[in-house]
Amino acid sequence: MADQSHWFKLWESALWDDSIQALTPADRWRWAALGAYIRRHGTKGTAEIRDDNQALRAALGMRENDTLFACFNRLPHVSVSPPSIDNAARSVSFSNWSKYQVDPGGYERVKRARRAAKMRSKNKNKNKKKNKILKTPHTPRWGVPWFVIEFWKWCMEHPRGIHTPDKIRKIEARMAEGYDMDRMLLAIWGCSGSRHNRGENDRGRKFDSIDLILRDGGHLEEFEAMVKPEEIHEAKARFTTETGIEFPAPTSTDPKQGILPSGVR
Repeated sequence: MADQSHWFKLWESALWDDSIQALTPADRWRWAALGAYIRRHGTKGTAEIRDDNQALRAALGMRENDTLFACFNRLPHVSVSPPSIDNAARSVSFSNWSKYQVDPGGYERVKRARRAAKMRSKNKNKNKKKNKILKTPHTPRWGVPWFVIEFWKWCMEHPRGIHTPDKIRKIEARMAEGYDMDRMLLAIWGCSGSRHNRGENDRGRKFDSIDLILRDGGHLEEFEAMVKPEEIHEAKARFTTETGIEFPAPTSTDPKQGILPSGVR
C-alpha cells in the first residue's frame, strides 16, 4: 500500500549538495517532483513506474524524445531497477528515504537509542566482570594461600599487598599440580635473592610478582633452584620472628582448604 502522504520534505542541505547543484534547473525540478510523486504513490521511498506514465511525464515536463527512465538515471540519489523482459513497471527508489522523509527526528533518535543500548551492554558486561571478581572468595585465614601471600609480602617488601583472586588462583593451581607450601615459599625466597628480579636491571623494574614466580611449574622450579632447600627453614624462622605469624604443622592438603593448624577449621 502506498504511503499516500502529502508532503515531500526538501531539506536545506540540498542547497549544498554538489550532485544536485550540477543538474540543470529543469532536472532539479524533476528531481523534486519525482520525490513528491514517490511520496504520494510509493511505499518507503520506492514506487513502481511505467515509462508510458503520461501524467508523470507531464508533471516532470519531459521532452518528447526523452524517456522517464533515462531522466531518472541522471538524477542523484535515485536508483532504477533493471528492465524486465516484458518491459513492465520498474522500481524507482530514493536513497536515505527514512532519514529525510519518514521522521525528521527519527534518524537521530534511532542513533541515540543504539548508542544507549551499546552503552548499557558495555556497562552490563563490565558489571558482570566486577561482580565475578567480587564474588570470588577471599583467602581463608590460615589456608595455604594466606600463608604464601603473607610470606611473599614480607619477603618482597610489599606490605600493602592484597589477597587478590588472581594470586589465590595461582597458588591453588600449583597446589593442584602437587607443589606443597614449602616449595612455593622456597621459590619466593629464591626470587628475593635475585638482583635482576629485585630491580637491578637495565629497565630498573622489579619482576617479583606471585603471578611470575608461580606462573607455572617451570617458573616455580626455576626460582626454587636459586637457593638450597634447607634455606626455607631459616626463611620461615625469620618470617615468624619479624611478623609474629607462625606456620602450622600440615594436617590437610586440600587446595581449597589449604594447610590448617590443628584445631583450626
